Amino acid sequence: EIDLLIWGDTHTMERDFHEARAQVGFQFTDPYFYDGLGFAGQPLAVQCADNYNWLGECRDLKICVNSGTTHVDILRRIFPDPNLVPRDTKDTFLHEFIDGGCNVIAGE
Repeated sequence: EIDLLIWGDTHTMERDFHEARAQVGFQFTDPYFYDGLGFAGQPLAVQCADNYNWLGECRDLKICVNSGTTHVDILRRIFPDPNLVPRDTKDTFLHEFIDGGCNVIAGE
């Protein structure tokens, strides 16, 4: 029996807020399952992404990522914008990867 199952939401301090006096807000419980941002794709490009490298032999790194997610926010802090290929849905970024618009996909 499941009371509430949330998929695709990242637990962050900004999202975990509860005002005890006013009894408003939202709090996450301790996670039962941890996962996180990972990379898949062409082996050399995945190695570049894992090492946060976009220079030298990694200069052609292009990472497809779902826009409007915590993942794109994290990647923007690490990689220059020209290395990121944000797309609105998982279907569109997967098609972008298949069509050669990126050599790595980022997700969970």
